[in-house]
Amino acid sequence: MWGVIVVTMGGEVTGLPQQDLVLVGAGYAHLHLVRQWRMAPIPGVRLTVVSPDRELTYSGMLPGVLSGLYSADAATIDLPQLCLASSARLISAAVTGMDPDSRIIRVEGRPPIPFDVASIAIGSSPCLPPAVAGVSEVISIKPLGDFESRFSAAVSAVRSRMAVATHDRPVEILVVGGGAAGCELALALERWMVRRRFPARFLLVESQNTILRGYSSRTVERMQRELRARGVALRVSQSIVGVDRREPDSSAGEFLLKVQFEDGSVQGTDLVIWATGGGPMPLVEHLGLPRDDRGFLLVQKSLQSISGAPVFAAGDVASLLGCPLPRAGVHAVRQGAMLWNNIQHWFQRQPLREYRPRGFLSLLSLGNGRALADLAGWSFEGSWVWKWKDAIDRRFLQMNRIAPSPLEEPGPGATGEGGRVSSGMRCSGCGSKVSASVLKTALGRLEGTTAGGIQGSRRSPDDAVVVDREKFPVDVFSVDFFPAFLDDPYLMGRIAALHALSDLWAMGARPVGGQALVTLPPGTERQQSELLYQLLAGGLHELKSAGAELWGGHTTEGGELLVGFSVAGCLDGTAPLLKSGLVPGQSLILTKPLGVGAVVAAIGQGQVSAGTLAEALHWMLRSNASAARAARQSGVTSVTDVTGFGLAGHLLEMLESSQVSARLQLQNVPRIGGCRELFERGIRSSLDAANRKRAEGRIEVTAGLAESDVALLFDPQTSGGLLLGVPGDQAQQIVTLLRQKGDEGACVVGVIESPGSGPGGWRIRVE
Repeated sequence: MWGVIVVTMGGEVTGLPQQDLVLVGAGYAHLHLVRQWRMAPIPGVRLTVVSPDRELTYSGMLPGVLSGLYSADAATIDLPQLCLASSARLISAAVTGMDPDSRIIRVEGRPPIPFDVASIAIGSSPCLPPAVAGVSEVISIKPLGDFESRFSAAVSAVRSRMAVATHDRPVEILVVGGGAAGCELALALERWMVRRRFPARFLLVESQNTILRGYSSRTVERMQRELRARGVALRVSQSIVGVDRREPDSSAGEFLLKVQFEDGSVQGTDLVIWATGGGPMPLVEHLGLPRDDRGFLLVQKSLQSISGAPVFAAGDVASLLGCPLPRAGVHAVRQGAMLWNNIQHWFQRQPLREYRPRGFLSLLSLGNGRALADLAGWSFEGSWVWKWKDAIDRRFLQMNRIAPSPLEEPGPGATGEGGRVSSGMRCSGCGSKVSASVLKTALGRLEGTTAGGIQGSRRSPDDAVVVDREKFPVDVFSVDFFPAFLDDPYLMGRIAALHALSDLWAMGARPVGGQALVTLPPGTERQQSELLYQLLAGGLHELKSAGAELWGGHTTEGGELLVGFSVAGCLDGTAPLLKSGLVPGQSLILTKPLGVGAVVAAIGQGQVSAGTLAEALHWMLRSNASAARAARQSGVTSVTDVTGFGLAGHLLEMLESSQVSARLQLQNVPRIGGCRELFERGIRSSLDAANRKRAEGRIEVTAGLAESDVALLFDPQTSGGLLLGVPGDQAQQIVTLLRQKGDEGACVVGVIESPGSGPGGWRIRVE
């Protein structure tokens, strides 16, 4: 059962884009495009970036990080911040394939994403032979983001094994690949070990007859001299054909690995670091696009696929037809400008231009505050070269660290889920409904059927749902509805469903069914049906996970995207869990950390970091189902879910219902990482002031507590956790149970006390 109606917005209305540009991967060429989009977006087009990584490590600065010249943060690009600043939608998920003919991109764990134009920039992958790939002590340089932690853990394991053997010898490290990456890495790791005073010996292996092929002979000589001076041995014209892992005689301090070379020789070592020239990423073979003999995507000099499909590729993943290029970051950066130009031309139906490669400056870190430069046969070396490289790298990072002011508006022409579009006057009431074909298309793509006992399903034209009370003895109803704060409709559908279902779980009810409530911005039928489908697919995912059905819903057309659910549940003959029932001596347990309100506000201002956003999404997408079951099993007497009124507001409701007071230990209240910094910068939810006013006269805060900590009490939560009143002597046991069930954020945050003297003596005391 679905109802439709439209909301009048006057002569100019917000609406959906007409076309979609989707970037697969966050390679350097795509970063350039996102930056350009911020300044001059293509009118009527939505930009979407699909990447499993929220934080990107800049490869040019990784040797400096390993050498101790930079912090890890200094070499990291925050992709969510860049996308927010540029009005680009970010889908943080892994792409699994593409259908160029149907123009869809398949994404892991969620519905496919349609596109009008797509671009691929996913880089390359080190070529580990099958005989090597399964050995845990063989460490690939990629992914870059966690390379240092993987290397550190491996070194610690080797040293621990040697300590047990009471055998004191250097750690043997073999680096595979004598290109720029391998040489820089060997020198950086040598510094890494020296800084920690870990004895080590390095061997650099290259299959060609020289290192740094393509560089000037003078640069090769300089690098060879530096390697020798730093104790890095060199072995050229040798390929590795296998690595055997064995359990050594610990008392003898033997090597764990034996490396087999093509000439039949064997080399013992503790670790192998793989930094060879890249091969294609595994995804490439699932894109349905032509490839060269090495497996890379074949593109014309315009960077468009030779298939003729509206798909472009740039950087290491691309192979220019008739113009082979070395896989170097500089080409990916330079191709970004050509990619942006030609994608604009494609939408404008103008001729595409050709990318013309030219020579470039190569700067190689030596890991000790010095660097090598190679340009057109010339070679330079010294600390001044490092300063030159450092300035270039920092400038590149700064370009990709755009943080707009809170009041900054998107550039003209930017179109997202609520971008302005030109439109005539739109009628009210039923004069202009959301198209029936929009509903039919979206609902027809959803999986599953309605369970028996329900008349009038989400696919039927009936005016209402009829529930068989014998099969579904519905006892509890609730509804929640709010504006979308993410530009990812699938995740918004999931969060909205979990937020609504939380009311049922807080009452101890089993979810049975729900109806969606959606306001769609005006747009074409194709765009509206796709948006509705993504929202409902996300909501249905959570409903089905909870054992509930989607019974239909109601759609309107309005100025911004709104989504919510009306949900129904069964108590199955048990008494409901209520907010009343708290008694003195009980403990209060909170099952999720707080801070979502500040994060949502920061999202709107483009001020949230990738790590903070990822943690907030993790908790918003965490169901309260298992916590509710654990509460029921543990004999909890009073429950509520912490949502819009914040911890203080919802706790006050419990205290008033029970006529008791509470004492909170503020240092025990869990928080999302990074939210304290948001509070310190003055970033608050718009509901913060109202929540504070609600608590006036009912909350006593100990002098000296930081405002950035106190603000947590009034922060409104979306899909927040449960607040449980439990027997004091069982509190830690229940916390342990909750954490075992997956609610690892559960903490005891306070105790229940007798009310103060006088009428209305219930209050919160914060310590």
